[in-house]
Amino acid sequence: MVKRVKMRTFSRKSCKLVFVILLVVNLSFLVLAVDDLLALQGNVLEGGVNLETGNVTVYIFDAVSAGNVIYNSSISGELNDSISSGKYDIMLGNSSSNELSLKYGDVYYIEMYVNDEQLTFGGAQRQVFQSSVGNISSVNINWTNDVTLPVGKNFTTSSTGWFKGLFNWTISSLSLDWLSFDGASVIFNQTHFERNLSDVGVRVGLNTTANIFNQDLNTTNAVTFATVDTGNGAMEINSIAAFTGDQNLGTGDGVTFATVDTGFGANELYDMDQHVLTTSDVTFADLNVTGWLNISGAINATGAISAATLDTG
Repeated sequence: MVKRVKMRTFSRKSCKLVFVILLVVNLSFLVLAVDDLLALQGNVLEGGVNLETGNVTVYIFDAVSAGNVIYNSSISGELNDSISSGKYDIMLGNSSSNELSLKYGDVYYIEMYVNDEQLTFGGAQRQVFQSSVGNISSVNINWTNDVTLPVGKNFTTSSTGWFKGLFNWTISSLSLDWLSFDGASVIFNQTHFERNLSDVGVRVGLNTTANIFNQDLNTTNAVTFATVDTGNGAMEINSIAAFTGDQNLGTGDGVTFATVDTGFGANELYDMDQHVLTTSDVTFADLNVTGWLNISGAINATGAISAATLDTG
């Protein structure tokens, strides 16, 4: 907003000065090493004639009387000789040694002097104005619509800040036991996490049966299987070559099978290597051989031995 104010004052020589001030508050987008900028323009007449040269001094206060000094141009003397041929065009705050710092929307009061002679504004020593430059606080923002950023742009904060409560977090039904939002913070349920971490049943249930364990079994202790299922029937070992890995069963202790079922009848060895290799005794409740039975050692039998052909070597 541009405001023109005509003011009259009298010098010590009783010479009539006519002072016209044009106050222009700029929202400047110039990249300068300053805070805020405030432009002042005006005409100065003395006895109806333009004042050739002169100094301008400007103070800005936060109250209509007394108050705190917000800006003082006399500190740096930057406005000396700013009047030329009855005109001046000055920029307050355009100095790195004397910066102007205002708050957007706040009311301030300006006090001016020409050649150390104070001007009046309709009889008042200070002229009120509202700043349209400076830091904008939330009280000056009317949130009538949502804020939409261009594609690729986002909000940023300092390294120690974050937008607390800025977003309306939505927690899906799958995450309700893990996450919650109280309007300011997203909260992780540590207790629920620890309880599930110790629950083996839950952890196994999250995996398919093919990936629960590493399928290599290495142990020096006895291993007991309630059921060994190859997919061809319970308690059987059939077509073992179809599986990857070493098909040998190595142990330093005795191996006892309650039943060895290959799918072709109970208590038989069929369609696999027919050698039984052991450094200990082998006991069969019943042994039926349709071909040759080669024995290199002694035969101890508590019952009858029946064979079409028996070759002891």
